[in-house]
Amino acid sequence: MPNAMRGQATAIYVGVTNLVGGGLAATAVALLTDFVFHDKARLHVSFGLVGGIVCILAALTLTSTLRAFRVTAREHQTTQQRPS
Repeated sequence: MPNAMRGQATAIYVGVTNLVGGGLAATAVALLTDFVFHDKARLHVSFGLVGGIVCILAALTLTSTLRAFRVTAREHQTTQQRPS
């Protein structure tokens, strides 16, 4: 991936993971604790479940965004290799 595109890929990845991890994680932990486990002492289980699921989602997001950037990088390479 060209240097100029690395910043874009990182920004998308960090932005999406922050939205999911920061915005929805606290709500998901609260909902799991209150409505699934019905016990505030099981808070650690809710954190573990949400943390694991968010990590998987972050990996899938990174994988899916990198596909588009690979295509763009290939196109960029072919335009750079053409003689002027």
